[in-house]
Amino acid sequence: MSQITSQNLDRSRQKYLRLMNKISQQLDAQPHLAVLMQDAPKMLLTQDTSSLPRQFSRYKLQLTKDNVETVLVSDINTDLCTVSGTHHLGNAEAAGLMIEISLLEPTHQSRDHKFYVTNVYIRPRASYNETKQLSDEIRQKCEGKFSRLMVIGDLNSPSAFWNPMNLREVDRARQTRAVYYSTKIIRGNLIERFMNKHNLKTCYKHVVIRVPDRH
Repeated sequence: MSQITSQNLDRSRQKYLRLMNKISQQLDAQPHLAVLMQDAPKMLLTQDTSSLPRQFSRYKLQLTKDNVETVLVSDINTDLCTVSGTHHLGNAEAAGLMIEISLLEPTHQSRDHKFYVTNVYIRPRASYNETKQLSDEIRQKCEGKFSRLMVIGDLNSPSAFWNPMNLREVDRARQTRAVYYSTKIIRGNLIERFMNKHNLKTCYKHVVIRVPDRH
């Protein structure tokens, strides 16, 4: 089985290097289909190749608005899949990098090998409209195949629906008048509706998607 690992790097070179070292050490025992990085350091924009073994291909997104700059990086294992398309979605406050992949082996006895692996970062101050722009573009680009859609990353959007351990923050957001918390809960409600409407499943804390290995 292979997995997808996701981490917010907080623009830290040290976090990036630690993540690459950790994944490299795990590859023999635990193959990875993809490594998704949010709020990556700008230095990665100049790196066209992954720091992981050569079977990983690197895809990058940079979105800038005023003084806000968001960098997303997705390393895809092309020994396990082929990449048929990439899409830059959203805006600097709510960004998404969608990679269309087709597995080289079937999953769950399905003939449809295609998935939409979407690396997402929503900044804590992102507005409702900025977040909705991202969700609308995700919906459009996955061509209605929501059972094949993976939305993975740092959403900064508390919701008891998809993160049951976040009830305390949800309650605090509902009780306070602070813009920071009220904005977060509004984003959480938006994401809840998006997930419910399209019957998307959730994975709390450790975002791990398992697919068959290629033999």
